[in-house]
Amino acid sequence: MRAYHGSTDIIEKLNVRYSKDYLDFGKGFYLTSYQEQAEKWALRKSLRRGKTVDRLDSEFQYKQNLEKNIMCHLAQVRNIEMREAMNVYHKSRLSEQIEQGTYGAENLDHKYLVRDLLENEPELFM
Repeated sequence: MRAYHGSTDIIEKLNVRYSKDYLDFGKGFYLTSYQEQAEKWALRKSLRRGKTVDRLDSEFQYKQNLEKNIMCHLAQVRNIEMREAMNVYHKSRLSEQIEQGTYGAENLDHKYLVRDLLENEPELFM
């Protein structure tokens, strides 16, 4: 399932305490399965705050953060230097698929993707 959050900001870490008490369902981080609904939320928020929403920039930022998190987690799990983790990641099919947008990584977290990399591309670690 793909979930969307209507915002003008890149959300790197969720903080439900940041939200307001008076929301319909109380404090929380609200998501929807409808992209159009999230886009409307983001537009309303941008009009209130005087900010614009750049979807391409948001997607680029998401990919950059995801790749950084994958490399950091890979270095930690394999107990290798960050430079080696970067080299392994950039040689992987996973890196290529994320770059091309064919993996569907927007639905997954970096820990799952590192597990997938370790299981499906063991030749990178020999």
